[in-house]
This record gives sequence, C-alpha cells and structure tokens, in this order.
Amino acid sequence: MKALVLLSSFYGSGGDAVNERQLIFALSRKVEKCYAIIFPSIRWALSTENRKALYTLPRNMMAINIPIPHRFFITTLAKILASYILSIIVLLSGLYKKINLIYIRDSSLAVGFLTFKSLADRTIVKIVSLIEDE
Repeated sequence: MKALVLLSSFYGSGGDAVNERQLIFALSRKVEKCYAIIFPSIRWALSTENRKALYTLPRNMMAINIPIPHRFFITTLAKILASYILSIIVLLSGLYKKINLIYIRDSSLAVGFLTFKSLADRTIVKIVSLIEDE
C-alpha cells in the first residue's frame, strides 16, 4: 500500500504540526511507501536556522517541500491552486494507479483532488477544528 499525504503544518512545535508529524510517522510504519507534500511558509524555507531543524524521516517516506506565502487569503488561494496543479500531475503521470490512499490535512488542499473521481475515491480529508473547544 502506498500513501500520498498533503500537509500544511509539519515543521514546528505547534500542536497541529506535532499531531500531524506523529500521525504521518505512524502511517509510514503501516504502508510500503509514503509520499508527503508539505507546504511550509516561504520564511521558513529561506531561514537557515529552521532548515537545521529538519526531522529525520523514516526510510519509506519521501517529503517534498513546496513553500507558499502564509497570509490567510493568499495562503488559501495558493493552496487551492497547488491542489489543482498537483492533482493534474498525479493524474497525468499515472501515479494515482499506484497510490491507495491520499490523506489531506486541510480542506483547501483537497479541492483539486476531490474534483476528479479517480482521486476522490482514494482521498481522506481531515477538516481542522474551527475552535479549540470542539
């Protein structure tokens, strides 16, 4: 089984990043290969101090960082655009035939993958909480 994971928070010490990192590490133990596409902020990507904080990944996990601006409205549009571009790449490359599970953390990242039926059948979207007390 192979998994594709799209995350907006992976690096850092915030609760979302820690939870997602733990989930992805646990998932990578259960699958043959795990591809993680991560969308860090441009500031994080350019910072040399933060690049030193890269986490050691399991052997069967491959992470691809795609920096995007982290401002609310711009970030949402960038994630939706990236989602469509990535879903088209996955479809055209035939990678979707090899991937059994697509896990997406953020609903704005899921828009492109849920548009195409062949990808939507394999997609799980985690909707983040609106307030902490949920």
